[in-house]
Amino acid sequence: MTALLEQVPVIVRSRLRPPDPHPDELPRPRLLSRLDAYDEPVILLAAPCGSGKTVLLSQWVRSTGKRCAWVSLGPTRAGLCDVWSAILQALEPLCDHERQTTLHDPTDAQVLLNRVIPGLLNRLAGTEPLVWVLDGLDAVVDPRAKESLTHFVLQLPAHVHTVLSTNRPAGGPVALLRASGRLAELTPDELRFTVSEAHELLEVVARRAVAEDEATRVFRGVDGWAVGLRLAGLALRHGRGRCLPREVVDYVRAEVLDKAAPNERAAIVQTSVLRELRPSWVTATTGPWATRALASFARSSLFLQPTADGWVCHAALRAAAAEHLSQSDPDLRSTLHNRALRLLGREGDLLGAAEHALEAGKPRQACDMVAAAWPAARPRDLLERVIRLGAELAGPAACSGAAAALAQGDAELAVQLLTGSDCDGQAVRALAFLQLGELTKARACLEASREAGQSETWCTVVSQLVAGLSDLWDGRLDAAAQLLQATATAAAGMSYWDALVRALDGIVACAATQNDHDGARDAALKAVAAYARDPSRATVPVISVAYLELSGQEMPVLGDVALSRLNGGGPHHAAFAEYLRASAARTAGQLVAYRLAQSRGRSLLKLEQAGALLRTLLDDQPDGAAQSALDASNRLTKRELVVLKALSGPLTLREIAREFHVSHNTIKTQVSSLFRKLDAHDRTAAVHAARKRGLIPRA
Repeated sequence: MTALLEQVPVIVRSRLRPPDPHPDELPRPRLLSRLDAYDEPVILLAAPCGSGKTVLLSQWVRSTGKRCAWVSLGPTRAGLCDVWSAILQALEPLCDHERQTTLHDPTDAQVLLNRVIPGLLNRLAGTEPLVWVLDGLDAVVDPRAKESLTHFVLQLPAHVHTVLSTNRPAGGPVALLRASGRLAELTPDELRFTVSEAHELLEVVARRAVAEDEATRVFRGVDGWAVGLRLAGLALRHGRGRCLPREVVDYVRAEVLDKAAPNERAAIVQTSVLRELRPSWVTATTGPWATRALASFARSSLFLQPTADGWVCHAALRAAAAEHLSQSDPDLRSTLHNRALRLLGREGDLLGAAEHALEAGKPRQACDMVAAAWPAARPRDLLERVIRLGAELAGPAACSGAAAALAQGDAELAVQLLTGSDCDGQAVRALAFLQLGELTKARACLEASREAGQSETWCTVVSQLVAGLSDLWDGRLDAAAQLLQATATAAAGMSYWDALVRALDGIVACAATQNDHDGARDAALKAVAAYARDPSRATVPVISVAYLELSGQEMPVLGDVALSRLNGGGPHHAAFAEYLRASAARTAGQLVAYRLAQSRGRSLLKLEQAGALLRTLLDDQPDGAAQSALDASNRLTKRELVVLKALSGPLTLREIAREFHVSHNTIKTQVSSLFRKLDAHDRTAAVHAARKRGLIPRA
C-alpha cells in the first residue's frame, strides 16, 4: 500500500503491549469471569481514571491465552495520525499477510477512510480470532480521528473481539453499538472494589494485617476506588492511617481538580458541602453559574455520575474538594453550610439539615432536627448524626437515637445513649430493657413513663408497645392483643416500622397461644411484609418467621440481614419462636427435636425474667401440670374460647345458648369439654384456671 505521510509518528513500543504485572497487583476473578462471559463483539469499560481498568484488562488478556493487539493512547491528546499509526502497528503483525502501512498525509482523511481502513478490515477478515484492546479512548479528541475510528469499529469482523476503555463519558461508536445490541459494558459501580476486595488489597499493599473496621473506614472514604485504596495502603504501610490520606488528596488535586477549567474547579469545591448535586440545591447554595459549570464538567468526566435529578460526586473528589475549601476559605465554607441548612430545612430533609447545622457550628439546632427526624428517618442515617454529635447530644435527640439503635437491634447502644444524656425517655428505656430480656426493669420504666405522661407522639406508641408485650409475657393475652393491635395501627400511621413489626410479632404470639391460626397467619404475613419492605428499619419478626415456616406458608426472602439478627425483638420473641418449633416437633412425635427446642428457648432467658406465659410454655415436663396447660391452650377451639369467656360472666348456660343461637345441650357439651381440657370440676374452677393461664383477662 502506498505511503500517505511524510513524517511517521514514533510510537513507544510499551504502548503496544499490556503492562507488566505489578508486585502488589490483586487478581479480580469476579470481573475476569464477567469479561469471559460476554458474547457481544465490543466491550466498554468507562470509569474515572484510577479505577483499575488497565490492570483488569491486562489480567484478562494474560488469562485468555488468545492472540491480542494492544493499543494504549494518552495521556496527551491523540490526533488522527497518532491514533492510526498505533492501531496499524498493533494490528498488522497479526494479519495473515503482514504488510507495513506508512501514513504520509494527516490532512487527507478520505484516503484513510477509503483505502487504509478498508484494506485493514479486509485483511483482518481472514485472520484467526483475536482480541483488540484500545486503552485510552478518551484521548481521541480529533474529530477526524473519532470519525475514522467509529467507521472502523462498526465494520470490524465478529471474530475480532474489541475492548474499549475510557476515563470520560464515551462517544464515537458507542451509541450505535449500544443501540444495535453489540455492546457489553462494565460500569463504574461494577469496577468499584467490594469491601472484601478492598480489605485484601489494603493488606497486600500495606504488607501487614489490616483490621476489618479500619479497612471499612478506608473503603468508604474512597468509595472502593482502586487508586485510592492503593494509595491508602501505602499510607498504612508507612504508619499513616487517615480515612483519606494525603496521598489520595494530592492525586485527586493533580489528576482532577487541576485539570478542570477554573469555573468547573470552583463549582466542584463550593458544592462539596452538598451530598447530592441537584440543580436546584446547587443554584440555591452557590448560584446558577455553578450548575452550568458542573454540567460542563460532567460531560467530560466520570467523577460526576448522573442521577434522576442531578449528579453524585465521587467520594474521594468530594472529600478532597471539601478539604481544599476548608483550608482556603473557611468563611465561605460556613456561609455555604448555612445556606444549605436553610434550604434542606425548608424541604423537610431534617437529617441533611442537621449535618449542615453541625458543620456550621450549631449543635443545638442539629439536635432539634435529629429529634424531629424520627421515626421517618432511616435508623442508620440517624445514628450517624447522633454519633457525630458526641458530647453535644442532648434531650430528645438522644431518645430518637436510642430508638434508632433499637431498630438496628442494638439495645446496649440505646441504653448508653439514654444514660449519657439529660433525656427522660422512659418508654424507650423500657423497650431497650425488654430487648435485653429484663422484663422487671422494663415494667419499672414503663410505670415511670406512665406517671410522666406523654403527648400523642412516637413515644406514646413505644409506651403502648411495651405495655402490650409485658401483658403478653405475663399471660394477659386479651389485654395484650388489644394493646398490640392499637400499637400496630398507630405505628403504621406514622411509618414507625420497627414498632409495627414488633407489635405484629406480639399479635402472632397471642393468636398462636389461643389457637387462632387464621389471626396468627394474617398477622405473621403482615409482619414479614413490613420487615421485607425495608429491613434496615426494623428488627426481624422472629415469631412470625417461625410461625410461617412451620405452617409451610410462602413468604418474602429476608436475606442475610435477618440471619445476623436472629433474636429479633429480644430474647422473649426468640424464646417463643423456639416454643413454636418445640410444639410442632411434639405434634410430629419428634421427642428429641422437641426437647432441644425447649432447651434452646429456656437458655435464652433468665427464669425470673421470662414471664408467666413463657415459664409455662417452656416447662419441659410433658406429663405434668405445665404440659396440661400447654395442651389446653393449644387444643381449645375458637368456639370453646368464646364459650369460656362467656362462662366468666353472669349468664347461665341457657342464656349463653340463646346468645349463641344453639341448643342448651350443645353448650353443655362444649362446657364439659372445657372442664376436661382445663382439668376443672366446675364453672368457677374452669374460669380460675383459664385466668391463671392467660386464656381470659383477670377480673
